[in-house]
Amino acid sequence: MAARDVYNTPVTGGTTAVSAPGLIPYVNSQKQLHGLLGGLKAASGYEALINRVGSATVKMDAQSIAHLLILLLILTGNIKAFRARRRSAE
Repeated sequence: MAARDVYNTPVTGGTTAVSAPGLIPYVNSQKQLHGLLGGLKAASGYEALINRVGSATVKMDAQSIAHLLILLLILTGNIKAFRARRRSAE
C-alpha cells in the first residue's frame, strides 16, 4: 500500500534531519513514501539539483557558518583546558 492523493500522485516528504532516520523505513521497505528529503542539507541539495537557489540554499550558508563558529569555540576551549592542565602540572 503506497500513500497517494486522490489523483494517484506519489507522495514525497521533507523533514528535519533528526526525524529522517525514523521515516526511512516508509521509503525503503513499505514504499509508503516515494521519496524523502532529510534535513536542510538534503533540501539544499535538491535545490542545487533543479538549478534553483531557494530558502534552503540560503539557510545552508548560515548553518555552515554557525557550524564553523561552533568548531572554533570547541577548539578554543580545548586549547585553554590543555594550557590550564599543563600549568597546574608544573
